[in-house]
Amino acid sequence: MRPFIDVLALAAIACTAQAESMQSCDEAVVVYSAPQLIPLKGHVTVKRLAVRPAAPLEEEEGEDKPWAPQHTAAFKRVTRPGLNGPDTVALEIFSTKSRARWRMDFARELDSVEAHRVNDELLFVRAWWGRIVSTDLLLELDSGRFLYAKEANYGLLTQPCKNAPPK
Repeated sequence: MRPFIDVLALAAIACTAQAESMQSCDEAVVVYSAPQLIPLKGHVTVKRLAVRPAAPLEEEEGEDKPWAPQHTAAFKRVTRPGLNGPDTVALEIFSTKSRARWRMDFARELDSVEAHRVNDELLFVRAWWGRIVSTDLLLELDSGRFLYAKEANYGLLTQPCKNAPPK
């Protein structure tokens, strides 16, 4: 009977040690940094298009809302079936008031991409590389450059945590 009690005691000690080493739920945050795990180079490219892409159809809108409120700029999601692998995902972005027209391509490791228009000149893009890491980008439409590029790591949110003591 003694070995069984010893096993229970060791299990209780292990559970206590794990509970003490758990982070507080207040510490479970998204960590933002310069793109390191998924660097932009080789994973996200922006190229100028020779001609303006076709406008997105009204029935394509769904949750994306590709048109700016005044219909002065839009983006269009492009998916091409991959040969022997995942589909290729890209965004075609253009302005109706200037010559700005871009194609943003993503590497094959991409899980999904979200795009939301901030205004006529800025597009927010979140590229998910899996369940834990994404890259948040803010594209300036006229220049085709990123004003903001940060990697978001949601890893701390996936860890068990203990509730903070009542204040």
